[in-house]
This record gives sequence, structure tokens and C-alpha cells, in this order.
Amino acid sequence: MKKKLLTGSGLIFLFASAVVLYVCMAAQGQKEQKLQQGIAKKIIRFHVIADSDDEQDQMLKLKVKENVVKELEDVLAGADSVDTARELIQANIPQIEATARETLDAEGCSKEVKAGLTNCYFPVKQYGEFTFPDGEYEALRVTIGSGQGKNWWCVMYPKLCFVDSLYGVVPEESKKELKKQLTEEEYEEIMQGKKKVKVRFKLLEWLGI
Repeated sequence: MKKKLLTGSGLIFLFASAVVLYVCMAAQGQKEQKLQQGIAKKIIRFHVIADSDDEQDQMLKLKVKENVVKELEDVLAGADSVDTARELIQANIPQIEATARETLDAEGCSKEVKAGLTNCYFPVKQYGEFTFPDGEYEALRVTIGSGQGKNWWCVMYPKLCFVDSLYGVVPEESKKELKKQLTEEEYEEIMQGKKKVKVRFKLLEWLGI
């Protein structure tokens, strides 16, 4: 069977539909950007970057992550706001670096390690049923060596890091803690994030963008 060719009116309708859809997506994108910026102001992420993708370097990254997370679990136990959490983390940077250094030394690794609070870009990241939108976030970053390897990340405040390092099910207590920090709209954004990403991808695919 021969495929039917679109008539002039059919092409105009298709073009108009694509323009309307594109405009709607642009408006939605601006709304989501504002929501991401609101979310970013209320959380602090944790970012450990390996020296390289070598198996040994990736193993060292996970050991450093584990020991720093254990230490900060107690440090941040009393934090009731992002400002308090930031102050506690900043005050403990020397100890964080020392813990990372001791971890590497115990494995016979002499590579440099640096820690500090910084603002950096994160792509879309999933943590259990939460999906955090891409954008700039404040993060405690621990860099091992050249920092050219794959990274490990979590949300340090509110304390999702201390729940499940494999990004499994997030307990109700942690959900409540995160929900307290965010507006209802922001919380809904990260709960629906994965679904929205899939829908946007299909729409962009349809538009050929």
C-alpha cells in the first residue's frame, strides 16, 4: 500500500501543533527551572569523585564515601535547617579531609584528597522514588587525585545519604524530613520527576528535537 501524502492543510495543522507543543514545553521548562532552583536552596548534596574509572580507584571512592558518611551522620544529627547543616559541614571540612586521607592511607594510596562546599551542576539523578532535576546545587565535594573518574552522590541534607547507598527504598521518616524542607509543589516535582523526564523525551522525539 502506498502511504498517503499530507495535504497542504494537513502540513499546516502538523506544523501548528508542533509550534503549540514547543511553546507549552518551553513554558513548562521555565516553571521546572524555578522549582529546581527552589529545591536547590533547601538541600545539600554529597559528591565523591574518584581519581579514575580504574577498578581500584572506584573501590577507594566507595570506601571514602562510606567513612565520611558515617562521620557526618553524627555531625548533622542536630541540623534543623540547611543553614545549620552548611555551618556544621564547613566547620568539619578539616576532619572530613582527614577521614578521607586516613581511608586512603589504610589502602596504601598516597593520592591527594580535597574536600569543600561548592556549587556545581548535576544532571537528572534518581534516589529511590525521588528524581532530582538537573541544575546547579550546593554540594560537599570530596575529590580524590585528579577527580577524572565516575562519581558517587547522595543528598546529605536532609539526610538521605544515611538510608540506602544503593538508592533503594527511602523510609517514610526520611520522606517526611525532606517534605518538611520543601514546598508542596517542589516535593511533587521530585516525586514525579522520573515520569516527567520520560514524557519530555517522547515529546522531543516526536518533534525531532
